[in-house]
Amino acid sequence: MKENIQLKRHIEEYEKHWMAKLDGERASYFIELGKSLSNGADRKQKENKTNMSGAKLD
Repeated sequence: MKENIQLKRHIEEYEKHWMAKLDGERASYFIELGKSLSNGADRKQKENKTNMSGAKLD
C-alpha cells in the first residue's frame, strides 16, 4: 500500500515538473510538424477507407 502511495507521488511530481505543457504557437508548430512528417499518410488512409467502403464484392 505504501508503494502505491509513493508511486502516485512520483507520478504527480513528474507531471508537475517534467511533462511538457504546450499551448498556442508551440502546440501549433508541433501539430504542423507532425502533419508534414506524415507526408499526407493520414489523408491517404482516409481515402483508402472511403474507397473500400464503397467497393462492391462479387
